[in-house]
Amino acid sequence: LLSVFNVTQVSGTVSIDLLSDVALFGDFFRTVPPDRFTTQVIGSVMQYFNWSLVTPLFTNDAYGLSGLNAFVNVAKEKGILITCNRV
Repeated sequence: LLSVFNVTQVSGTVSIDLLSDVALFGDFFRTVPPDRFTTQVIGSVMQYFNWSLVTPLFTNDAYGLSGLNAFVNVAKEKGILITCNRV
């Protein structure tokens, strides 16, 4: 609603990737990285410790599903197997 009036929004906690779409949310800015960057770090830590099989836990909402999708992509890139997903 605020974007209709060209009011800029700044969030200090929202990390969902959807809000990075400038075409949809051009007046939205964040102070924390989006999930796709956070999951890269998580994947690197898992790779460093040679964790090759994991079970992600997530919430069944836009935030949890966004993080899960980002993590699944990173896991595939780094050769980490996912046992199953738990909501």
